[in-house]
Amino acid sequence: MEGQMDHVTTIEAPAPRRVARRTSSPRLPVLVGALLALAMIAFDLPSRVVTHVAYAMERGRITANGEELSEAGQIANTFRMVARVARPGVVSIRSWSEAGLAELQRERAEVEKRIAAAGPNPSREEMRKLAEENRALREREQELRESFEQASGSGVVIDADGSILTNAHVIEGREKVRVRLYNRREFEAQVIGVDSQSDLAVLRIGAHDLHPLRFGNSDEMEVGDWVLAVGAPFGLSHTVSHGIVSAKGRTNIVPGWRMAFQDFIQTDAAINPGNSGGPLLNMRGEVIGINTAIATETGYSAGVGLAIPAKMAMNISEQLRATGVVKRGWLGISMMDVTDRTVDLFGGANYWGVLVDIVYEDSPAYRAGLRCEDMIISVDGADVRTTAAVLAVVGNMLPGDTAHVQVIRNGSLLEIPVKIGERPANIDAYVDTRNAIDAVSLDSLGVQARTMQPELWLFMARRPESRAIAIDAREHAERAGVLVRSVKREGSEAQSLQVGDLITAIDDAPTPTVATLRTRLEGRREARLDVTAPNGETRVVRVKLDE
Repeated sequence: MEGQMDHVTTIEAPAPRRVARRTSSPRLPVLVGALLALAMIAFDLPSRVVTHVAYAMERGRITANGEELSEAGQIANTFRMVARVARPGVVSIRSWSEAGLAELQRERAEVEKRIAAAGPNPSREEMRKLAEENRALREREQELRESFEQASGSGVVIDADGSILTNAHVIEGREKVRVRLYNRREFEAQVIGVDSQSDLAVLRIGAHDLHPLRFGNSDEMEVGDWVLAVGAPFGLSHTVSHGIVSAKGRTNIVPGWRMAFQDFIQTDAAINPGNSGGPLLNMRGEVIGINTAIATETGYSAGVGLAIPAKMAMNISEQLRATGVVKRGWLGISMMDVTDRTVDLFGGANYWGVLVDIVYEDSPAYRAGLRCEDMIISVDGADVRTTAAVLAVVGNMLPGDTAHVQVIRNGSLLEIPVKIGERPANIDAYVDTRNAIDAVSLDSLGVQARTMQPELWLFMARRPESRAIAIDAREHAERAGVLVRSVKREGSEAQSLQVGDLITAIDDAPTPTVATLRTRLEGRREARLDVTAPNGETRVVRVKLDE
């Protein structure tokens, strides 16, 4: 076995043959995956960005809404604080009249006596008479009940010792007045003073340590400012409503309203019967108005409430508390409102005001130098666009004060200081004893004249002594020119100007106003005037002018 082993030939096995195999590179899948991922990101990126932006915007909206809710909460909190501060200083007022009550009781006692005297079986005639008397008594009782019927309103505590400010119409003409405080205590009230021209009154009750409200500056209020109204609408005491200042300087908004001095703050806060005399408050809890009236066809709130400005209310209440009467400032003029049709005649496009119609001789305005056809545009810095606004501003001043009155005269702006007088108690009696200067002197022409306006004849017709010229002015109402109010000198009959003539041009140049005519007369020795008579006939008048 061993030999055989020696002869065994060892044959080396050939090296294995390498077969080339095609396999993928390990980097390729990574590259492909990366490309696919990039593609997916590329396609998904816009939607992700949009989603992200949308979420961001939504988060922004949510944040903004939260901030707005926070601000709304702050406003609501302000309302709450103002209501808490103000309500203890507001009272409810009931007033009534007992006139005739004693008489009614006597009449009833007399009928009862007659019934007793008729016995248990009255005759038919006696029954008829008693029935008629009872019917008449019931009618009388109904009349008295209507006169006895209560009026209700509100009031503002103005000092700690029982002084209360309210509207005159809440208590005027009533014999009994009761005041109910926030803590439900009730008191009989004494009337300290009533001023019908401003619709304000002051009461006093026997109470102390009350909660007076502070008065703010009503002039600083702007349209759009938040306000609260507190009062007793329909007898519901200490009701609070809210709104904004809708307008300022409202006048003649309530038809037939008797107030001579009107300068209302308008608000859309709910004002209803019973709110009269209650406060209109700013967001500092200050009284900026006394709620007085509503403009409505139903008698209930229609979103147009009217309040007397605090500035006027404070002035009136202080005078009523001190003396029981009110003194008002006075200029001594009669005024007329300008209109869209006439404002350009006096102020041009840049100004709007109130036209002086009459200046009464020896009045404060006359002594200061105000003249007929001056257009008043402001008084002591307060712009005035209506006669009621001028009355309110001047009436709120005290006699002896100096008012700085800005006027447009002959196209120029002037400021005239006027020492305010005291308004006469009887205006009609005063003006009857004063010379009324109701025209502008054109000395070179020898006439007194007025700028023609459509409404001029109405103002002239108010006074007996000017009704004749008012008839002529009415005929010229739709014409433009200068009305000859009076003639100082006479000329030849053919050439002279006559009362009632309308001067429409000078040397073919139109003369729409007295100021225009005055300017065109300057430096002339003579002039040719185009004149229209009240009957419409036209003529040319040649005049020589005084130097």
